[in-house]
Amino acid sequence: MRNGVKGLLLVLAFCLILPVNLHPEIADFFYQKKPITLTSFKGYSLQDKTTMLAALDVADLRVKYIATLSVAEKGQMKSLAQSRIVYLKTKGPGLGLNSASIARQTEKYQTLIRELGGSAAAVPEDKGGDTSGSASYLSKVERDVVSEMNLARTRPKEYAEKLKKHLAYYDGNLLRLPGRIPIRTREGKPAVQEAINYLLKVSPVGSLRPSRGMSLAAKDHVRDQASGKTGHYGSDGSSPFQRMNRYGKWNSTAGENIDYGNDTGELIVMALIIDDGVAGRGHRKNIFNRYFRVTGVAAGTHRVYRHMCVITYAGDYAEK
Repeated sequence: MRNGVKGLLLVLAFCLILPVNLHPEIADFFYQKKPITLTSFKGYSLQDKTTMLAALDVADLRVKYIATLSVAEKGQMKSLAQSRIVYLKTKGPGLGLNSASIARQTEKYQTLIRELGGSAAAVPEDKGGDTSGSASYLSKVERDVVSEMNLARTRPKEYAEKLKKHLAYYDGNLLRLPGRIPIRTREGKPAVQEAINYLLKVSPVGSLRPSRGMSLAAKDHVRDQASGKTGHYGSDGSSPFQRMNRYGKWNSTAGENIDYGNDTGELIVMALIIDDGVAGRGHRKNIFNRYFRVTGVAAGTHRVYRHMCVITYAGDYAEK
C-alpha cells in the first residue's frame, strides 16, 4: 500500500480470538447437570471427551471407555488433560474460580491421567516441523506457513536466532530486505528485539496440524477480500467462527490471524510474531496459544496489499 512515500510499502495484520471455553452441553456434563453413559461420547471431539471423562464420577464406566481407546488416543488425551490442568491453575483465578474449585477440577484431570496409564509428560516430545505433508490441498506457501509456525511453537529459542539475523535489514523504521521494496514499519528494531526476548523466555508448545475444512474457511475469506477489503468479517457479515463451521465444527477455542503484504511462509510468520505496531501482540499470542492444536491456511492476492494470508486456529476441529 502506498503511503505518500515513493517506493515504500506498508504491511498490515489483523487478529481475533475466542477465549477457551466449554460448549454448554459439555459444561453440563462436567458440572454433573447431565448423566454420562457410554453412548454419551458419540459425536464429540477428543478434547470434549477428555472433559467428559474427567467429569465422570463412575470409575467403572470411565475405565470401560478408556479400554476402547487406541494407544495414540490415550496419549493425546493425557496431553489434553495436562493442558487443562495448566489452564485451570494459571487462568482459573481470573475466571472467578476459587482455590477449592480449582483443586477439585485439577484432581479430576489428574485421576484421568493416572487411569490413562501415566502422565502427560510421558508423551513423546514434539519437535515441530512440517505436519502438512499429506495436506495436498495446501499450496507451497501455505505449507510453509504451517511449518514455520510449528518451528516457532516447538523451538522458540531457535526461532529467536532467525529474528536476530532479521535485525540486520532494518534502517531505522525501514525494513530493507534484499531484492524487495523497502517496508515502512511503525516500531522498527525495538519490536523485533522485543519479539526475540519473548522467544527466549516462552515455553515450547505443541505443533499445529492442518485442517482441510479450516483451510477452506480461510480460502473463502481470501477470495472475499481479494478486491481490497480488510478485517475479520466477511462481506456477508460472517465471522471467522461461522466460516469454520461451514466445513466442520470447531471445538473449545478458535481464532484467526490475517497478514497483508507478505508472500512467503517465513515472512508471513515472522511478521505476525514481531507484530509491529500492535500493542497487545495479539497475532503472536495466537501463534503461541497452547490451546490451539489445529490450523487452516489460505494465501492469495490482494488488490491493495498485493498479497494476503488468512490463518485459522482451533482447539480441535471435526471435519464434515
